[in-house]
Parts: sequence; C-alpha cells; structure tokens
Amino acid sequence: MRSVLLFCILACVAATSVVDFRSALIIASNKIDATLTSRSSGSWPTKTSPDGTSWVTVGTRSSGYTAGLAWLMFENTGNTTWATLAAAAQNGLPTTGYDLGLIHSVSYGNQYRLLGDASALNTMVNSRAKLSTTYWRNGLNSISSRGQVYNAKFYSLFMDNLVDLDLFWTLDSVKPNATYTNYAQSTAGTFAKEFVRSDNSTFQLIEFIGTKWYVTSTKGTQTGYDGDSTQTRSHAFAVLGFALATKHDTNYLVPAQSTADYLLQKTQTDPIPFYDVADSTTKDSSAAAVFAAGLLTLSAALQEGATGKYFVAAERILNTLHNDYTAPHSSASVLAHGVRNFQSREVDDGLIEGDYWYVKALLLYSAQVVEDITSTSVEETTSVEDITSTSVQDITSTSVQDITSVKETTSTIVEETTSTSVEETTNTSVQDTTSTSVEETTTSTRTETQTASASTVMMSFMALLAILLV
Repeated sequence: MRSVLLFCILACVAATSVVDFRSALIIASNKIDATLTSRSSGSWPTKTSPDGTSWVTVGTRSSGYTAGLAWLMFENTGNTTWATLAAAAQNGLPTTGYDLGLIHSVSYGNQYRLLGDASALNTMVNSRAKLSTTYWRNGLNSISSRGQVYNAKFYSLFMDNLVDLDLFWTLDSVKPNATYTNYAQSTAGTFAKEFVRSDNSTFQLIEFIGTKWYVTSTKGTQTGYDGDSTQTRSHAFAVLGFALATKHDTNYLVPAQSTADYLLQKTQTDPIPFYDVADSTTKDSSAAAVFAAGLLTLSAALQEGATGKYFVAAERILNTLHNDYTAPHSSASVLAHGVRNFQSREVDDGLIEGDYWYVKALLLYSAQVVEDITSTSVEETTSVEDITSTSVQDITSTSVQDITSVKETTSTIVEETTSTSVEETTNTSVQDTTSTSVEETTTSTRTETQTASASTVMMSFMALLAILLV
C-alpha cells in the first residue's frame, strides 16, 4: 500500500502544473545569510546603498524584517543556525512606538509560530498592551498610526498599519483579551470604511481632527504620486491586512477580495505594478511581493486551492519576480527595483521589506502546493483502498461459493457410489466393498477439493496482486 501511496503522490506531482521555486529560495538564502552575518549589532537594513552592495538603515519600521527573514529560512530548512541568527537579530529591537505590531509580528511572531517560544509570546503580549494605549476613542475609535502632530490637532492612520493588527489576531487565540481584540476589530473596521474608495482603490494616509476624517494636505498619500491616486504597496498591504483579519472575522473577505480585484485589474498586462496606479514609468518589486503574499493569504482563507484565481495570480507575480527582478549577485538585496518613497525620490532600490514578503510568499506558495498534492494523494489512495477492499470481498465470496459447490458435489458422489456398491455386492462382501469404495471415492474427491481450493486461492492472490500493481 505504501507503493500505491507513493505512486499516487508522484502522479499528482506530474499532473499538477506548479512552479518549482527552489532556486529562488537558494538565492534568497545566500543573500539573507550575508546580510545577517555582516550587519552591525543594533542596526537593521531598510534599503540598499546607491550602488546596491550594502544596506542603509532608515527609521525603525523595517527593523523586524531582518530577524523575520532568518525565521523564514529556519522554517524552510529546519537548520537551527538560522534560529540562532534570528534570535541575535532580535536583540535591541524597539519596544515602544506605533509600529510595534509589524516589528514584533514578523520577528517574535514567527519565533512563536515556529517554536512555541514562551518568551516570544510574552513580548507580543506586552506589545499588544502598549499599542492599545494609542487607541483613540473621540470619534476615531482606532489604534493610531501616529500620535498627535501639528500642534496636537491630528491623529493619523496609514494603510500599511492594517497588517500590524496581525499581532492582535494571533494573540486572540492563545492569550485572549476582549478589550484589546475589540480595539483591533474597530481599527480594522475603520480601515475598511474610510480607506477603501467606491472603486475599491485605497487612500494611503488619512488624518483625523475633531470628529471627522479628512484627507490631509498631502492629498491622501505620503510616498505615492498624489492624494487622488493609489500607492500600490500600501494597497497591497490592504489586501494582506484584510486577508489576515479573516482569522478573526470572515466578513473581511469582502474588502480583501474587492481590493485584490482592483489591483489585479491594474496589472493585467504585467503582474508587477507601478509604484502608483497614476504612474506608468517606475515599477515597484516590493509592492508586487506584498501583493503576492496578500493574494496567497486570501487564497488560503477562501480554501480555493492551487487552481484558484488568487493563487494563480500570485504564482504569476512570483515567477516574474524570480525571472526578471532578482538582484545581481553583487547586490545585498534579494530583489531589485523597489520604490520606498517616490516623494523623496527613493526609487530603484533593494528593500528589506520587499525581500521579506517575497520569501514569505514563496513559502506560502510551496505550503499550498504540498497541501493540495497531499490531499489529492489521500483521496486517490482511499479510492484505491476502496477498490481493493471491494475486489477482495468479491474474490473471497467467489472462492467460498466455489468451495461450497465442490463440497456439495463431493457429498453427492459419495452417496451415489455407496448406494451402487451396496446393490451390486453380496451380503458377505457389502462391508468390505462399501468401505473400499467409500475410501477410494472420498480420497479422490478430497484431492479434487484441495486442488480446486488451492487454485481458487492462487487466483484470488493473483487478482489482488494485479489490483495493487495497477
């Protein structure tokens, strides 16, 4: 039966049209190893230098990605050296600020997911409590992305911060706190209500004053083309963030699908989006990487499998990134051509953010392929087992019927022979003749019966063997 199962798995692999991204993961592994072993303690890469050969640190929002990439490599290989490097990269990570949700989800969140580490869980619990102190009730009813600015008049939300709430969704199942979960739920609801336009495009930034939302003087974007457009990486974070929120509430499938469909429509001719839908000159590999991770997360939430619409779209993105956007060997990053901030002209760089979500998407893709193959193999193996069971029952039933028939024939022969022998012999030889006739006939019949039984068993065995070998 193991041979049958193996045959089914191999058949499924051959029949399933999937892309082998092992070479992409090998390239990523080499780049990530170089990044982790060469970085200075307390520094975390953000973008590559102008020549692409080294990393530059800008701010702290991306600080968790370095450890996160090491955890993803540990997940992919099982090599504990990666876990050691990941733990080292977590030393000194920020413990305050508005971006803790993202920073600690991709670092400590992966550590807890993969190892069940109690200290990692405790760090996440503390971060949730700190983030909850930024919850603003006066009409905003959301966890802020940024504190009061402009003379304490404004609170703000960035579309990118929707994905930060995954820290809350993760803890909701292992360390539930109704108050904190309600904060996260309300925040996600605000994103769905206020950030998604009627055509399913999104704002990147909205600021709050008094009791009303309004688009700021930057016209709804901080790093995109303009306020009336859609910065594609932020939009991709909307897809990913809403898909992750379905772990708490499946109603978020609606905005997840609508925002996904919007960007898919914008990338029909080329799966790699421009940095902004209003631009047609500069592609952004990081937006594509986040979008691929979002589509695969959405695909899994919908349980659509490897032939589903969003899975196939993600595969197309990953294939293009691997073939056309892999950074040169001399570059520090995995992917080239990322756009961090168009407004400050930070374009055509390698971005640690893009690298993380690219590797994450590769692993999500591989996991779904394995799940589909395993599921199909089990179903086909079960079918083979059912056929085998039915065949064995049929063979056994036929064999029993044949043997019973032989036995009935034997009984008749014995009776008829005995009767004839008695009639033809004299009284003095009845006993001897009868005894001899019965013994000879019985012996002959027993031999026939044994031969028939052995033949039937052999036929049964050969039939069963044939079934198992098919």
